[in-house]
Amino acid sequence: LATASQSVTPPAASSGAPLAPLNSAATPLEAALKADPQNSRLLIELGNLYYDHHVYSTATAYYQRALQINPRDVNVRTDLGTAYANSGLPRKAVAEYQKALAIDPRHFRALFNLGVVYDTGIKDPARAIAALRYTTSGAVGSWGYKLKSLEVKNRAYQPLIHVFKGPKHG
Repeated sequence: LATASQSVTPPAASSGAPLAPLNSAATPLEAALKADPQNSRLLIELGNLYYDHHVYSTATAYYQRALQINPRDVNVRTDLGTAYANSGLPRKAVAEYQKALAIDPRHFRALFNLGVVYDTGIKDPARAIAALRYTTSGAVGSWGYKLKSLEVKNRAYQPLIHVFKGPKHG
């Protein structure tokens, strides 16, 4: 884990992503960051740049450094959660979304992404439904169908859950 004053090692060419455009965009930002290592704006820009190129491990390192400077930045915390989710770390993603929501309980992207990760990463439809219910209904847009699908799945699984729990014994 890099601290706010440590450098982040750019990815090697073996990451599979075409790195020439990434490297040419990152080089001036990284040079500026060397001159001002506590510049959270540069850290976020670099995190976003690596995220956009699907180099999630480097993006998370930059987001973590930015959060060391400003731990209450819900947008960066949400971006870190999404980078974790895209890295196959859904529980870390949920933890970051929950930290963001502790700061701003109505943050749409954190709520929405929390619902998506509960559904697709953790496979917990009840929690997915709960998170998505708090997003503004109009903002969910095309995800309205997903919420309905989750409710149908949840109802379908309830009888099976009852069977597996078995009768209660006193």
